[in-house]
Amino acid sequence: MTKELGRLCGFDPEYIQDQIDSSGPGWYLPMCEATRKEAERLLSINPGGLVLSEYSSRYYFETGLAPQSVGYTLSISPEQLNQYRRLGYRGDEKVGQQGIEKWGENYLAGKHSGILRVVSPEGQILSTLGQSSPQPASSIYLTIDENMQYWAQQAIEYFRGAIVVMEVDTGRIIALASAPDFDPNLFEPNNPNNTA
Repeated sequence: MTKELGRLCGFDPEYIQDQIDSSGPGWYLPMCEATRKEAERLLSINPGGLVLSEYSSRYYFETGLAPQSVGYTLSISPEQLNQYRRLGYRGDEKVGQQGIEKWGENYLAGKHSGILRVVSPEGQILSTLGQSSPQPASSIYLTIDENMQYWAQQAIEYFRGAIVVMEVDTGRIIALASAPDFDPNLFEPNNPNNTA
């Protein structure tokens, strides 16, 4: 079981076994996040000792591809609330706070609907001045090559610095990695493995 868990979470199976052996009974050892499909596969092999905590959120697979470039989302902060309400947000949404997530918020969020009405002091609707319909989110496509990005991140993992791989003829960015890096999944407060 530790072999499969190690493969899923990116840990050495011996490290996982050492953690289990050094913990007393009843201890919870957070391991990693996984998709529902991955978790079901692991449970089908051996369900003993595994605890799944399901939560809904944006999930960055394998701690995120190019996390410094892609960025992460967070709930709208009190300081940002008025700004986002003017843009049609309710205030309970998550918005991009860094990287492409922040830069592309207008594309990734779609367009909110709204109605502008004139209301009497008693609350009676006098007239409707305008309204807009919601529009679905758009996609953003990057030129980053998944395989090249993975190996760039692996190459710099234990160092400090940055790697940029660029296609000379077109200027397209193929890989962009820097270290130390971070796991954007840890910015999700509902994540039961979030110890940050």
